Amino acid sequence: MVLWFCGFAVGSASAAERWPKDVCSELARVERGVTAANHNKLYRALSRGPLLVLERDRCGVDVSRKEAEDNAVAEAFDKSVPEGQRPRAPVLCDTTPKAYGGSYTDCF
Repeated sequence: MVLWFCGFAVGSASAAERWPKDVCSELARVERGVTAANHNKLYRALSRGPLLVLERDRCGVDVSRKEAEDNAVAEAFDKSVPEGQRPRAPVLCDTTPKAYGGSYTDCF
């Protein structure tokens, strides 16, 4: 019953949090400006991504075509970077002294 209640609360809250039309039109204007100002496709994809999320989630606008274009540009960039030049994932190691039950070799 708790899961049902939480799911119901989340569903009703997201539908009630739509932004007013004037805010959505201003957001669309800013997104058009960002799109027009950036001739580099990768920079445009990275800079307008958060705006598209807001338009989709808060204004109910269908931005799936623009998101698909941006994702294709990002994937093409990822493939263009050689494997040796990609940033490595950070390695986190436990630095708790052995006296307290830790080990300097516990890395994940």
